[in-house]
Amino acid sequence: MIVYVKRFWVLAAMLEALTCFVVAVGFISLGGIFESFTSSNSTPMAVGLVRDISAAFVARSLVLSLVFGVLAGSCVASRPPDIIRP
Repeated sequence: MIVYVKRFWVLAAMLEALTCFVVAVGFISLGGIFESFTSSNSTPMAVGLVRDISAAFVARSLVLSLVFGVLAGSCVASRPPDIIRP
């Protein structure tokens, strides 16, 4: 088991609190659609296709932005370093 220094626990708790705040603000401002979960946006997207096409568009764009963000992050992480040091 890895033992971390107390300051790392405090940093992790502060980052988690910030993340929860951002998710809550996004949930409220988007009218009940999570901006950080792809699986929970598929239901509002399906309901929006039947009831309100604009809600479906918002949910679809959030899912696509998450997918493209993951792809971009993977491309950046797999890029070889510019300078190879011996």
